[in-house]
This record gives sequence, structure tokens and C-alpha cells, in this order.
Amino acid sequence: MLGLRRGRFGTLDLYPIQVAGGDVGRAVANAMTRYLRERGWRVRTNGDIDPSFPDVTLTGEVQDFRLDAVATGLSTTMTAKAVFVFEWVNQVDGSEYRIPVSAAQERRVYWFTKEDAQRLINEVVAESLEQFVHKVRQDGVLLQPAGLASQETG
Repeated sequence: MLGLRRGRFGTLDLYPIQVAGGDVGRAVANAMTRYLRERGWRVRTNGDIDPSFPDVTLTGEVQDFRLDAVATGLSTTMTAKAVFVFEWVNQVDGSEYRIPVSAAQERRVYWFTKEDAQRLINEVVAESLEQFVHKVRQDGVLLQPAGLASQETG
């Protein structure tokens, strides 16, 4: 469950906001896979059949991921937040990196729908993934933090 919608006067509307399939980690992994593939990265997830040895192994942790909605007067204010920590290991040289990313947005709608909630959480996830892509760079088949100078190995 990502969150709840509260009605006027703070009462719960018993309107849970959930991730499709119920698995937040899997949903974020699938979103990241699609996002990176759309940007030209060759990506596979653990569930993919391709057994080829990866150049980079990327894992992550969902530290905070939620969307709450509060009805006030004639509108509903939705607040979405995502905090992820991505870690990767370059299999070629054994280097390891850890990059935290986070995003939050708030939006007011006059007639709350599940589609409004889905759209907002998708935007927050996309913003987080954009941060990840901007914080890393590719050096051949390896990934490195964007500010790290390339090192030659002899």
C-alpha cells in the first residue's frame, strides 16, 4: 500500500492507494528497467531469461515510497514521495558505488481519481530515475559517478 486518502475532517475514506501487483520493489525495478531501456541502455532484470554475464549489477533499496491524499473543501491534495538508494558493482573491475535519489511532488485536484494518483506517483518515480541517470556516466561498459574522472588501468 502506498498510502490512504483522508476525507474532510481527517476521517479515512478507506480508499487505499496500492501498487499494481502489490510488490513495491518489483514495480520500481520494472519501472527502472523500462526507463533505462527507453534511453538506450541494455538492461535485464533477474527475471529475464538472458543468462549472459552482466557488466554491471545494479541493486536498490526502497527507503520511502508513498502517496497520500487529503480532501479539503472542494479539492484533494495529493503528496507523493520516493527515496531510493541504488548500488552497483562493475563486474569488470570490482568497483562499487552507492547513489541515493529522492523526489517529492504535491498536486491539488478537484475530483480525485485513481488515475490522478497513478500519474503523480509515475512522475515522482521518473524524476528519481532521471536523477540516477544524471548522477552516473558510462565509461565503456562500466558505470561511474558523473563527477569521477576516468582512470586508466595498466
